[in-house]
Amino acid sequence: MDGIFRPGGATIGWAMPRPATRAGATLLMAIWATLAAATAWAGDSPVDDAQQVLDQKKFPWYDREHDQLKPVRVLQPAQVSSPQRLRWNWSFGGMSLGQFLIWGAIVVLLIAIAGAFIWAYVNRENLSAGEDTATGTGRAAETARIEALPFPVRRDRRDLLGEAQHYYEQGNFAEAIVYLFSHELVELDKRHLIRLVKGKTNRQYLRDIRRLPRLQRIIGQTMVAFEDVFFGNHALNRARFEACWRAVPEFNQLLAERAAATAGA
Repeated sequence: MDGIFRPGGATIGWAMPRPATRAGATLLMAIWATLAAATAWAGDSPVDDAQQVLDQKKFPWYDREHDQLKPVRVLQPAQVSSPQRLRWNWSFGGMSLGQFLIWGAIVVLLIAIAGAFIWAYVNRENLSAGEDTATGTGRAAETARIEALPFPVRRDRRDLLGEAQHYYEQGNFAEAIVYLFSHELVELDKRHLIRLVKGKTNRQYLRDIRRLPRLQRIIGQTMVAFEDVFFGNHALNRARFEACWRAVPEFNQLLAERAAATAGA
């Protein structure tokens, strides 16, 4: 933007090399207009008064030697940077918080794995015993069945049928019937026909196999002879025991047939 002003015949020119100086030029024009209005109101020539003011005072925007305006540098206001967010400087031995948490998780995981291995090693026998009990095989399962019988039987006598035969040959029919009945209940539990549980009675086991009448008849005969001896303290003669003993082959055959039918299904 260029302009010419002639106060008293003098020539004043100005140049606005940059857009930043336009504000200064506007300010000068406002000052000049004010001076002109003031002098006009006083009755003097505004041009002469303006020239006199310019000659007497030093203005940064007026070149007295060349009688023209000169560029005025207007400084841009300094930009104020936005306040930075508060940042926590977590440091753990040279590691950041994220690295510390990752390594901490790895250490905890390793400790847990080591603890699991130690626990498994210490309890390996109990775990093996529990597995045998669940699958129905092994020494632990046999012991669990004997302990669940509704009457006490020595746990170290694992061959219950052999014990029954041993007392039978000795003529001790009372002990023989105890082991014979124990053998039959344990075998029924192995085939999942009954479930030996402490507190369950002989009559309840008998009702569990009511859909198998031939097995129920054999078990019922042995059970009555056992209860007469064990609970009634009655003597058991040879004939009555041998009647129960002769049913053992049929008992084993019925169990085998049941197992084959279950496997075929």
